Amino acid sequence: MMLYQPLAALAARYAVQQSTARLPEFDHAVANELIARLRQLDWLLSQVGDLERLLIKEWEDENGPLQPDHNVVLVYLDEETAAHATAPFSSQEEIRVFAEAFYYTAHRILVILDQCHLSLPGLRKISAVYIRRIRNNLLEHANKEGGRPSYTFSVSNASGIRLRSAARSGEPDVYMDGGLRNNAKELAVELEVVLAGAVTAEDNSHVASVVDTSANAGQ
Repeated sequence: MMLYQPLAALAARYAVQQSTARLPEFDHAVANELIARLRQLDWLLSQVGDLERLLIKEWEDENGPLQPDHNVVLVYLDEETAAHATAPFSSQEEIRVFAEAFYYTAHRILVILDQCHLSLPGLRKISAVYIRRIRNNLLEHANKEGGRPSYTFSVSNASGIRLRSAARSGEPDVYMDGGLRNNAKELAVELEVVLAGAVTAEDNSHVASVVDTSANAGQ
């Protein structure tokens, strides 16, 4: 199932409504980027999902089939990277690239709503706490005060990929990643509320204007 496809469709419907209304502040380019970024998120999730299944299958090939209630956690350490600097790019490296790309792309959507919402009438900022936390504290500003370098990541059949699943001895357990699946759903739920609300408001205002026009015509 495509998690963000319905949201891209909502955003497209919103853009058509705004174009029809001919509001001067509405920016087609910003709306088009929002739709494109939503589609990109689905593609990235698809790539991550394929690689998650591949890594779990490799584990099963060595250890036997997973039981329905059994959770396997595959942990990968950055310390291993130097030893394989000249080796072919691995599935573990691929999934991390796609996961990080997901967070950067998702954060771009947040920036659109944070900084460009005036160009998208009816839309507003959203919290998306975990997307912001992963992008800001584990990726973009990991080496600044308050950041936490993501020197490990893990893949499990329950949570999917987590970019920080363990802390060094003595480190506080802050900014642990709850898993891409949960974080992606959190973002989707908040986006749906905003997009559906904007489309509904536009529909209602259109109905109201039609009613007003009809009433005036009868006078």
